[in-house]
Amino acid sequence: MQVFSPPPARKDASKPASKARYERNRAAEPQCLKEWRARMDSEEGQAVYKRRSNTEHVHARLKNRGFDHMVLRGLAKVRTACLLHAVTHNLMWAISRRAPKPT
Repeated sequence: MQVFSPPPARKDASKPASKARYERNRAAEPQCLKEWRARMDSEEGQAVYKRRSNTEHVHARLKNRGFDHMVLRGLAKVRTACLLHAVTHNLMWAISRRAPKPT
């Protein structure tokens, strides 16, 4: 499994002591974190993270509507529930974007 998520941003206005501590901590990181950072710095990682923004709002709304965990069993049932949520989300989005009829 590969994880693509943004690394925390570096602050340019940090104190020299803070920068030194950051570099020491970075050197002591496990190999898996170093690989993750290299993956996120690659063009492929940036492209994956850019595509991820298409689904973040949908997943947040899914969780806010009480679907933080599935109570269904089986891939087919879970897939059906997710597809129904996607259709509902798309319909709600389309209805909210409709232009009001002139009166």
